[in-house]
Amino acid sequence: YEVTDTVTMQLPFAGNEEILCYEVSAVNEGDFGDTYLNFYFNEIYGFVKLDYTNIDSSKLTLQLEGIKNVD
Repeated sequence: YEVTDTVTMQLPFAGNEEILCYEVSAVNEGDFGDTYLNFYFNEIYGFVKLDYTNIDSSKLTLQLEGIKNVD
């Protein structure tokens, strides 16, 4: 894992506000192929976006869409 950049992102839950995130990159070199992960971490909201590339080159993206307060 390596912090590769800091970026500002606009995400659905933040409205027009841009949030500052650390971009972190990771590579796993395996016997069947390599996998890649770029994820974006904000100090307030935690992980807000994860971009996976699998050994078959398929892609999966997970993104924080909302925040709900539970009382």
